[in-house]
Amino acid sequence: VKTGCEIVNNVNLKTLQGLHHMTDAGGKLTISYNDQLLDITALKTIQSGTIGDLEIAFNPILTTCSIQNLCDYLKAPAGSVDIFGNGEGAMRFYN
Repeated sequence: VKTGCEIVNNVNLKTLQGLHHMTDAGGKLTISYNDQLLDITALKTIQSGTIGDLEIAFNPILTTCSIQNLCDYLKAPAGSVDIFGNGEGAMRFYN
């Protein structure tokens, strides 16, 4: 059973640099409640087909995302998408 990847409640986490070799989200990808998170570009190696549900919520400093794989996922999501409560009221995706 794939459980996914959760990056949650890390009050001092600023980047996800240590995950730059990750290729499989394993299902649901959750990035939530990370008060200092500025950048998630390290997730650019995740294959969009390995993402089931996507949640990016309550990361108050995170404002933009220019990661092609997440943009690709959003074009045809395999599951639910919850993106809210991030910096500047809403997270913007660019491809």
